[in-house]
Amino acid sequence: MSAARSGFWNEDYLTFLVRQVWKISEPVQVLDVGCGYGDLGLRLMEILPAGSRYTGVDIHSGSLALAR
Repeated sequence: MSAARSGFWNEDYLTFLVRQVWKISEPVQVLDVGCGYGDLGLRLMEILPAGSRYTGVDIHSGSLALAR
């Protein structure tokens, strides 16, 4: 993660959304359009149920290369 993105996501709020608002308790498939280097995906996969899948797409191939 770049220094510019440090602190960009509120980890507690993201966990609150997944568990309390969206009530995700079963594995899900996430499509992130405009994912950049996949920062949101990395954070989501830590809190989503086991078996969940993440796919990120972006028009900028440099970001995708960094994500890989």
